[in-house]
Amino acid sequence: MRSKQLYNYLLALGLQDASKEEQQQARLRYRRAYKKQWAQHRRKKKREVRFALTPEQFKEVEQFCKSHSDEQQSPTALARILLLEKVLEVQNIPNRKKLENIYRNIGLVINTVFQSGDKKLIAELESIEQQLQNYLKQAP
Repeated sequence: MRSKQLYNYLLALGLQDASKEEQQQARLRYRRAYKKQWAQHRRKKKREVRFALTPEQFKEVEQFCKSHSDEQQSPTALARILLLEKVLEVQNIPNRKKLENIYRNIGLVINTVFQSGDKKLIAELESIEQQLQNYLKQAP
């Protein structure tokens, strides 16, 4: 025997004096159990937080995800973001890309207004400002 653990396994089963075929079957069972236990020991342990929602709550969460996310996040992904936001005190900005586009447009218009002083451009700036204000009203 190469392994003391295997010998103890065969001894516990009372197969140390059994036929070669029976010992071979026992060795196979031992090896499979050993590999399974080794794989379980090496497996990364997942840290999870789970909670249950009623179907109505889940529908509301799904609707919230669709209306407040650029990438159409799953409810699980959004729950993770919001929980980490609360715990780590980091602010999550919904529809960030949309807000960045509006902000970029305002910057472009401001630059051209200062260069030309045109009233048409001032009206365009007010329009973009209104878009930003409407977006911020819908954000939680």
